Amino acid sequence: MFCPKCGSESSDDSQFCRKCGSALAATVPSSAAVAAAPVSEKTRAVRPAFVLTLLLMFAVFGWYIDHNTTGPRIKTPSMPADVVSGIVAPQLHTVNIGKGALSVAAMHFTYYTLSVPPGGHDVKVQGNFTATGGVGNDIECFLLNEEQFTNWKNRHATPTFYNSGKVTVADIQASLPDGPGTYYLVFNNNFSLLTAKAVEFNGTMVYYQ
Repeated sequence: MFCPKCGSESSDDSQFCRKCGSALAATVPSSAAVAAAPVSEKTRAVRPAFVLTLLLMFAVFGWYIDHNTTGPRIKTPSMPADVVSGIVAPQLHTVNIGKGALSVAAMHFTYYTLSVPPGGHDVKVQGNFTATGGVGNDIECFLLNEEQFTNWKNRHATPTFYNSGKVTVADIQASLPDGPGTYYLVFNNNFSLLTAKAVEFNGTMVYYQ
């Protein structure tokens, strides 16, 4: 090692010049400073890994919070296919026509008015009746639309949806056209000159709408 001030040679581990007493610590080769440089580079290389580790920890923590503290997911119930498409399934309707006894005077008739609303279809009239009175214990039953009912009342021949003829007991099973309309279920005793008839009747009209 040489003294930077006087140029005298000293041992490598000397801190002061043996000749002039100058400090030799300041003459440490610049390579020592260079040797420290890799430490700084290594420190910089660690920082990105540290940041990535923190981001990963935050992501895992966020996932845990989302799946364990937000409560159960609410499943939206699915709607029926006919509601989604705007098509509503037809509903069955039942209308009671009569239930119990009715009396039909001699040379008279009585009737029930049946109304089918718009959109009504697959219309059926059904029921049963029993007649008592007079010699034959009989009655006539007709199912007519408005035009037929008008002709029938004026004693004109007319088609019918149901005609029992003169009977004591009978079942009613008749189908009516689709769509709105007014109909008449008639119990007729015009053929009896003197005797009223008692009729036990139970009936319904059913249709889809």
